[in-house]
Amino acid sequence: MSVGILAAIVIIRTFLSFTLEVEITGKWPWSQCNSKD
Repeated sequence: MSVGILAAIVIIRTFLSFTLEVEITGKWPWSQCNSKD
């Protein structure tokens, strides 16, 4: 059961880090090749 909780925490943290990256930069982390800054 603790493995499932750990997996859920990892997934949530990954999702939150992507959301924070989008909030700060205004674009997805994997679309950096198209950056016109």
